[in-house]
Amino acid sequence: MDRISPTNDLAFKKVLASIENKDILQGLITDFYDIEITDLSINNPYSIADYKEILNGLEFVQLRQTIKDISATFKLLPNISESAADFVSELQVRKSRFFDERSLYYPFNRFCQNYNLADNMIKDSSAKPNKYSSLRPVYSLNVLGYTHFNDDYNDNALHIFELYDIKRQRRYRQNLIKIAFFELTKNTGLTTNQRHWLDYFNHGTVNDNAPDYIKKASYLIELVNLAEEEKMIVQALEKAEAIRIAEIDQGRFEGRVEGRMEGHLEKALQIAQAMLEDGESFAKIKRYTGLQESEILALKANSTKTP
Repeated sequence: MDRISPTNDLAFKKVLASIENKDILQGLITDFYDIEITDLSINNPYSIADYKEILNGLEFVQLRQTIKDISATFKLLPNISESAADFVSELQVRKSRFFDERSLYYPFNRFCQNYNLADNMIKDSSAKPNKYSSLRPVYSLNVLGYTHFNDDYNDNALHIFELYDIKRQRRYRQNLIKIAFFELTKNTGLTTNQRHWLDYFNHGTVNDNAPDYIKKASYLIELVNLAEEEKMIVQALEKAEAIRIAEIDQGRFEGRVEGRMEGHLEKALQIAQAMLEDGESFAKIKRYTGLQESEILALKANSTKTP
């Protein structure tokens, strides 16, 4: 492995939230929303110190729950003196409960945070500032490492939602909220640059004809370009993620066994019990009942203990 995964928490933040790499984030926003922007500023810049503080405390639970988010503010061309907007992005590698709710919460929460901010307000004809004028558009991008939309009619990798009148088929007259979902498991319906981003997030490598800012992103996650403390934190993050996955898999197994104990499993256990008493092999019992070998072993052990 000559580079870390682009979907590693540290890599995601290092590439897209480093102040010195604002051109990468600017390119990402432009490529997915087809807008020209300027004066981009990162609200929560990447800092190795944040990870070191967690690591030094050995707080692996916190490492596993590190929010993989990006937050920035920019101005839209050509009205750079008037039109400011916010951008939020989150990386979700695997399915989680209530993700749909969370994917709406972050952009709408960001939208409301600007309310009543004096620096954002516009004064009316009487020189009185209007509180609602402090609100500005929010663009949200969720990068998903799994298939979130199982559409029979549209298997595109990118979905963008906004306020819309379904009956009249009209967009809301102002683009105040746009929420995008980029599924890394699909490859259709993408522009050329969006395909380069798909390659980057899935493999970390890009083609020679990719824009310079995406090539730069690939360069930044090469191991030789990481500081030793970054490599150490990456290993800790990977360990924490492995523990999390193991816990999830164990929970699923236990839940599956518990659920199957009701209904058809009860009958399968009865059949397996009778076959064990007849001296049938584990392989045959497994084939006829669908039980796992561990379940058959447990059944035999319980039978042996029964007086």
